[in-house]
Amino acid sequence: MARAASPARACQVGPTDIDHVLSTTRAVRRKLDLDRPVEPAVLEECLSLALQAPTPGNVQAWRWLVVRDQGVKARLGAVNQPSVARALRPGGT
Repeated sequence: MARAASPARACQVGPTDIDHVLSTTRAVRRKLDLDRPVEPAVLEECLSLALQAPTPGNVQAWRWLVVRDQGVKARLGAVNQPSVARALRPGGT
């Protein structure tokens, strides 16, 4: 019978795993430690991968803002929550 990975082991993600982690939603949920700050090198790798994503008309007009302050994150979440709720309603309105 296989044992489930311990929580500490399940949260360990190395730089070589980042492509796999970012490409599988379930892996993200299992492996990322959301309470630990993201290392700058990992963040740079994530942004590098995101820059490869296609955009309509190949416009590629990205703007990135990295927010590390939990209070600012909470305020941004509160501001965006109504828009997200509308977008998730059937019909998107």
